[in-house]
Amino acid sequence: MIQIRMTEHSGRIQTLSVSGHAGSDEYGKDLVCAAVSAVVFGLANALDEMCSDAAVSINENLIDIRKVTDDNKTEIIMRTGYYQLMTIQEVNQAFVKVNITEV
Repeated sequence: MIQIRMTEHSGRIQTLSVSGHAGSDEYGKDLVCAAVSAVVFGLANALDEMCSDAAVSINENLIDIRKVTDDNKTEIIMRTGYYQLMTIQEVNQAFVKVNITEV
């Protein structure tokens, strides 16, 4: 299962962490993993290109995104990713879990 962990403070996203594998099909053919990967890598690329103060870490089985400065542009990009990931979870509840924590 793909675990997506987000933290919010005062209604604004602070962090996004994605780990795991969906396991909805064999490796290389897993469309749920592909969908989550496309959203998260697109989100990371948008933050990298448009917002210089977001920390993005990509490892073998973990993608970690942290806002350094809480500006509106970064929030809009993060919130867009949130809605996309929630949509993927709604359709693939057996393979994706989004957890949101208020900090």
